[in-house]
Amino acid sequence: LAKRLKNVKDEGCVVKVNAALKDIPGFKDAPAKRPYLEGIIGIGPSAEYYERAYFNALIGNFSENPLMRCVMHSILDDTVSPPGKHTLSIFSQYFPYSLKKGSWDDFREKAYETIMDTLEEYAPNIGRLVERYEVITPLDMEREFSLPRGNIFHAEIIPSQMLTFRPTIELSRYKTPLKGLYLCGSGTHPGGGVTGAPGYN
Repeated sequence: LAKRLKNVKDEGCVVKVNAALKDIPGFKDAPAKRPYLEGIIGIGPSAEYYERAYFNALIGNFSENPLMRCVMHSILDDTVSPPGKHTLSIFSQYFPYSLKKGSWDDFREKAYETIMDTLEEYAPNIGRLVERYEVITPLDMEREFSLPRGNIFHAEIIPSQMLTFRPTIELSRYKTPLKGLYLCGSGTHPGGGVTGAPGYN
């Protein structure tokens, strides 16, 4: 069991950006009434785009055009920002924990610039609206939140690590060999995301 657990793939690949904005950004070709801002704005226009982003991470680099999931919580809850201002939360992939060269402490600002340059292709004024920002790298996730190798899902969500294989066959029903100890985090079925399902199960 210990050997199997050591072989669980757990490479983190997410950079999180939190930003304070002066105003609402304008997106190209978006409807005038902007109801789309109330949900998740996804940047990932094609399967080929996803493949390119992932390939960069496979060779130890981060994506030149990353995938993104952006949320503006302040659109629905004006208590999270000062009047007239807004928040922007960006969940971006692929930014591998293990870089081919250098450390995440060296590449934090480069990752931010890459994310914002990509986002500006869809929201041209966004860079000018940012008043403050925070960048959370995979290394920060390990240091600050005790997530080994910066993986927010505890283990990669790939076919070989899903369903009865999550995290291993022996542990797929949550019970461990230690009496009274059960697993209930993102590394168990059905995986990560803010569902509470592993704990409920």
